[in-house]
Amino acid sequence: MKYHNFEELQDGIGQRQTVVKILNTTGEEIIQQSSKTDANILQEKLGSLSLRCQEICKQLAERQKRIEEQKNVLSDFQRDLNEFVLWLEVADNITNTPLGNEQQLKEKLEQVKLLAEELPLRQGILKQLNETGRAVLVSAPIRPEEQDKLENKLKQTNLQWIKDFFILDCITSTLKLEELLSS
Repeated sequence: MKYHNFEELQDGIGQRQTVVKILNTTGEEIIQQSSKTDANILQEKLGSLSLRCQEICKQLAERQKRIEEQKNVLSDFQRDLNEFVLWLEVADNITNTPLGNEQQLKEKLEQVKLLAEELPLRQGILKQLNETGRAVLVSAPIRPEEQDKLENKLKQTNLQWIKDFFILDCITSTLKLEELLSS
């Protein structure tokens, strides 16, 4: 059930609860004025109706709790994905800036080394994002267009990771070779 439909259902049940309360009050008045046989039948039907209403309200509250949990997971996922994309943008800027003088080259080399040290951690983060993303895209209470947008962002993030990982891996491999050759 889509989140919008759920909200309509929730509103409808809220309105029906008032009707059920009035029905219970009126029913109790009628029961008091009825014969014992009729009163027992009416009491049973009224009790059954009240129980069904309570069960629906309980299910609705449980569903509301699950939706809130899903929304929190979605929010955390979006935040983590945005942070990862930002890191990729920084890495991309570092690896794509033109080489300058010797001082700039040394600074860039240090930046690349720092990025390379983060690669295993970032790879783990991306793995977790992909796992969480698959679950979120299936169960999150979001509109289809938002779901498509999020799915595309995750795909683009993976593609950018492959590109940046390859570049950083090549640079660090080259640095290691240069160190070995110079020793």
